[in-house]
Amino acid sequence: MKIKILMVLIIVIALIVVGAATFGYTRIYADEQRIAAGAPTDRSPNIVLGALDGAYLSEVQLLARAGNASAQTVLGARYQYGLGVPANVVLMLQNYHAATGAGDPVAQLMLGRLYDPYQDNGSMTDSAGNFVIQSPSGEILLTGSSADAKKWYQQAASKGNVAAMVMLGVLFEKEERMADGNIATAAKWFQRAAEHGNLYGELNIGEMYVDGYGVNKDKDKGIAWLEKAAAQGSVDAEFDLGMAYEDDQAMLEDRQKAAKWYLLAAQHGNPFAQRNIGMLYAKGDGVPRDYVEAYVWLNKAAAYGAPSAANARDSLETLMTPSQLETAQRKASLKGQ
Repeated sequence: MKIKILMVLIIVIALIVVGAATFGYTRIYADEQRIAAGAPTDRSPNIVLGALDGAYLSEVQLLARAGNASAQTVLGARYQYGLGVPANVVLMLQNYHAATGAGDPVAQLMLGRLYDPYQDNGSMTDSAGNFVIQSPSGEILLTGSSADAKKWYQQAASKGNVAAMVMLGVLFEKEERMADGNIATAAKWFQRAAEHGNLYGELNIGEMYVDGYGVNKDKDKGIAWLEKAAAQGSVDAEFDLGMAYEDDQAMLEDRQKAAKWYLLAAQHGNPFAQRNIGMLYAKGDGVPRDYVEAYVWLNKAAAYGAPSAANARDSLETLMTPSQLETAQRKASLKGQ
């Protein structure tokens, strides 16, 4: 009987240990995916990771020392951005390099981002104008290099990392200013990312098709990609859709669609959309003419510095009755709160 009870206790303890380990692995993997999802931006990645409790931190560090690439990547990102641990560029690079040595695509993505001279990595500039990452003692640990950034991005992209595809597109697009042919390569990577359902890929390739930039112009195809990005919550895509539908030769139906997308983007805080929907209300273009709504949106756009919004609002005042102006200013005041 005692032996049976002991065996049951051993089994229960084993299950608890296995369950805890599984939970730890799951959490680490989820953290790593959030790191990758936050990378495609001109600003520091919008990484949202849970607070590190002592037990979880110990588990991450233990697994990282044991060679778990996902744990090394998560620890590297946390040391990079000071998330739950003090920022430490030396430990950041140690963990990223260890993970890339094991072929981890997210670590390759993040290392590529560190080399990417167009990204804000908290780097300093040396006497030659190169972006560098230095240790607290002043030792240069990494020098920005497009070639190295591409190498790491391409390694990650070859493993199906969609964020790396976007970053490659962004890098090639930015370099287009200095070298011919890069824009077509940028379009290729944005297209691949879009085909994987990535918002940034959909947004960028949509803009390219609408403008005929890096690809043959195809407005319908561009609109289709932008609509996919807008469905994922991209306010930039909503504004771009308004621009795509607003055309001097556009039919009334398209002008109405332009107004619809501008209004949506305006409601989501885009100041350029606020200016444009204000102007459409003022002209009665795609929407019924409404000087009060026009004034409210133009005033809001002007407050955020949208070019020509203040002038358009002030000119509109000369067309309004005193009652309309009073109503508009009251609504504008309430809308600004």
